[in-house]
Amino acid sequence: MPAQVPHWEYPNGQFTQPPAPPSQHPQDPNTWPPAQPGPGQPAPGPYQQGPYQQGPYQQGPYQQGPYQPNPNQPSQYEPAQVPPFGDPAAGFVQPPTGQIPGPEPGYDLYGKRLRPWWGLGDVLLSIPFILFLAIVGTFLGLLFVSGDERSSVLEDGVTPTAMLATGLIFQQGAQLAWPFIVSKWKGLGAKIDWRLRFKPIDIGIGLGVAIGVLIVVTIIGAVLTTLVSEDTVEASENTSFLSDAEGSPWLWVLIFGAVIGAPVVEEIFFRGLTMRAIEKRFWTRGEGPAKILAIIGSTIIFVIPHWTGAGLAPTLILFVTIGVVGAVLGAVAMHFDRLGPAIVAHMVFNAVGVTAALATSSATPLTELLTPLLGV
Repeated sequence: MPAQVPHWEYPNGQFTQPPAPPSQHPQDPNTWPPAQPGPGQPAPGPYQQGPYQQGPYQQGPYQQGPYQPNPNQPSQYEPAQVPPFGDPAAGFVQPPTGQIPGPEPGYDLYGKRLRPWWGLGDVLLSIPFILFLAIVGTFLGLLFVSGDERSSVLEDGVTPTAMLATGLIFQQGAQLAWPFIVSKWKGLGAKIDWRLRFKPIDIGIGLGVAIGVLIVVTIIGAVLTTLVSEDTVEASENTSFLSDAEGSPWLWVLIFGAVIGAPVVEEIFFRGLTMRAIEKRFWTRGEGPAKILAIIGSTIIFVIPHWTGAGLAPTLILFVTIGVVGAVLGAVAMHFDRLGPAIVAHMVFNAVGVTAALATSSATPLTELLTPLLGV
């Protein structure tokens, strides 16, 4: 029968620690360490530090292998059959017998998509998103339109300035939001994905680029005006909404959208999302060809939304002018690997076009070729 262990309790039944056992030292049973040394024990301290010599240990010449593999240990282990990881819907499949399972292409070991996984499909998805919000904004402008102007919309098809302004606000808002949505959803952030970066020197670079583009556009204008009639040049411009808005408080909204909103929004969308998606798509063909195709492709996509429905000749004039600007801005963004210089150049160029459109009542050839770019 095992020995009974006594319970040490207070009178109210609570447990407590048992008293410490007495010391077994022969000299002083109540203290430890002892005050006096016991038989055969040295007196306590002080202890002298002995002169220990540091021996000269020789570094032996140890030879490096070769080490023979253990014949009892196989050189390669045969992997056991591993059950499938996770859910097949998450990208994992049952590996063949004897093979270590790996993730599907584009997925990590946990079944998550490897970032960035945005592409040209996101550019196409932006079309219904932007168009829907632009239409919603245009119809909300009816809240700021009088009864006579509403009837003119139905009878004459004339869009009041308020509807143009609210539609512009919603359109630019959607066009700005979409790249950030895609980057947050599928990418690494706008700073990395779209190169949305800015340096103080970008102000000087952008100003120089804008001046160079203006010179090129002037030369193109001088050539085109000798090839087409004045009526054709007038049909290529799309700035009549500015003169129609004179005297309206919505004019300032249109000016802000042309000088500030459009450069920021469209550089992020066209030279950010669009150009980088094309570059990523054709990267397997080499860095150089991918960049060239990205500049060309983003320029074409940049030009198409500026079609005004005019005839063939006016449309060609408009597209050539806007195409030159788009290609230059794309090359600048690609070369500096950031959008800062392109945004500044775009702002300066649009500011010149707005000033020319508002300062002159009769269009000059230069004004006609500058002001179609107000919407870029």
